[in-house]
Amino acid sequence: MAHSHSWKGEKSQPIDNIENALWEADASDVTHPIQCIDFITVSDLATWQSMKTTFLSPKLPFYSGEIEKIYGKDGSGTSSYVCAAIGAERQEEYFSPIGVLLSGLFSKLAWTFKDMQGLDAYFRKVNMMGSGQGKMRLWPISIYSDGIKQRVYNGQLSNGIPYDEWHTAFYG
Repeated sequence: MAHSHSWKGEKSQPIDNIENALWEADASDVTHPIQCIDFITVSDLATWQSMKTTFLSPKLPFYSGEIEKIYGKDGSGTSSYVCAAIGAERQEEYFSPIGVLLSGLFSKLAWTFKDMQGLDAYFRKVNMMGSGQGKMRLWPISIYSDGIKQRVYNGQLSNGIPYDEWHTAFYG
């Protein structure tokens, strides 16, 4: 977390600078999605939060055409860094990068501390996460242990069930 940045010139592109450094570090140092950095916050600019999709399998009924072009013929898991920035497209005027960080941290804690789940739900309802976007990195099925690989590949995942360890997507 940083309070500000020094790229203040007229043609400066602080978001691009941070994203380029983040993806360069990801490519060189991250060998499994669990190693992705959880958050980067510059309080007067943006917050980047990691987001992971468990696995999109070719066994799923909707897996064809455009989906296959994106995720490959064998399917893939994904990791991404979602950037929610001040002044971004579709961003609310009240948005704060600190709100994304706090909301994300409370969400992570709510998995362990069940009494925090109500506050996590409230933060989601009032859109503290804001609007964000990012690019994806694809991961093969081999990121999973043999014990769960078949369940993941067969698409035996949940969607929309809060705090389910078999959910299709995770922040952080």
